[in-house]
Amino acid sequence: MLTLLALYGSYMSLRLYFLPSLPAPSMPKLLESYVVTLLTGSLEFFSLAAFFFISLLPPLYLSQNYSTFDFYNHPPSFMGVPVSGLLTGLGSVAYSQLVVVAYHWCNLRWGGGEYIQEGYGLKEYDFVKAMVGHFSNLEGVVLLGLYLSVYWISGCMPPSFYTFEGGIPWLSVLGSLALTDLLQYGAHRVEHLVPSLYKGTHKPHHVHKSPVLFDAFSGSLGDTYFMILNPLFTTSRLIRMNVWGYMVFGAIYSSTLCLIHSEKEHPWEPTLGRLGFGTARKHHYHHRRFDGEYGHLFAWWDMLFGTSGKKNPPPGGSWGWGDAYAAAADGVASKRGKVHEEEKKEA
Repeated sequence: MLTLLALYGSYMSLRLYFLPSLPAPSMPKLLESYVVTLLTGSLEFFSLAAFFFISLLPPLYLSQNYSTFDFYNHPPSFMGVPVSGLLTGLGSVAYSQLVVVAYHWCNLRWGGGEYIQEGYGLKEYDFVKAMVGHFSNLEGVVLLGLYLSVYWISGCMPPSFYTFEGGIPWLSVLGSLALTDLLQYGAHRVEHLVPSLYKGTHKPHHVHKSPVLFDAFSGSLGDTYFMILNPLFTTSRLIRMNVWGYMVFGAIYSSTLCLIHSEKEHPWEPTLGRLGFGTARKHHYHHRRFDGEYGHLFAWWDMLFGTSGKKNPPPGGSWGWGDAYAAAADGVASKRGKVHEEEKKEA
C-alpha cells in the first residue's frame, strides 16, 4: 500500500509539473485547472496500476506462496529437467496477453483517447478473428513459446533462472527491460539501414502503416529471430534473475509490444511519454514515416542517438530530451496534412 501511495504521489507530482503554463491565470481558472488535472491524473494512474497489477497477478501471488503448492515442491520433469517454472512462465505470459486483449476491448469502447491515425482511415477488422490470429501467429506467440521451451529444457539457461527463492528482483527486471529494448533498438535500426536485410525480415511487418494492437507480432520468422529472440537471449546471458523475475519481465515486455501497436491511445501515455517511455503515438509515427522512433518500450535510445522523429520535428524544436512530450502528445495526428501532401507527390 505504501508503495502504491508513493507511486501515486510521484505520478501526480509529474502530472501537475507538466501543466501548461497559463499567462497570468485568474484564481478560479487556476483552481479549475488543478482540479481537472487531479481528477484526470488519478484516473490515468489507477487505470495503469490496475492494468499492470492484474497482468502480473500470477508472479505477484506465486512468488510469495509457491511453497504451499505440490506442483513446485515435486515438480514434473521433461527429459530430466523440472518444468514447473517453464509451464508457470508460459502460462503467466499467456495470461497477461489475455489481459491485454480484455483491456483493448474495453479501451476501444469506453476509452477517452484518440484514434491515432484516424485521418488516414481506420483499419477495419473482426475483433475475434484478429484475436485468434494473434494467439496462433507462427512468428509471434508460437515462436516465442518454442524458443523459451527449448532454451529451458536444454538446460542452457543460467542457473538462477531455474530457482524460485528470493521473491521478485525488481532491479533485474527493470535492467533487463532497458537492455533488451536497447538491443532491439539496435537490431531495428540495422534492419532499416540494410535494404536486403529489411526486405527479408522486417518489411512484412511494415505492410501495416496504420497498425492495430493485434499486428504487434505480425511479420516474419526472420524478423522475430533478429529483432526479438537475439536481444532476449543476449539479455538473459548478461542479467541474472529467478523464475518470478523472468515471469514479470516476460509479461511486461510482451504486453508493451502489443500496447504500442494499439490504434487508440492509452490514458496514461501523455504523462509517461514525457518521461521517455514508448507510446502508441511514437510507434505509429515509425510505421507511417519509417525515419525515426525505433525504440519500443522506451524512447530513451531514440532521444540519445538522435532518431526521435528527426525528419519531421514539431514546430520550433526537435524531439530531444527537452521535448519528450511533443513526441507523445503531438505525434502523427498533428502532421496529417503534411504527410498527405507528401504521399500525393510520391504517387
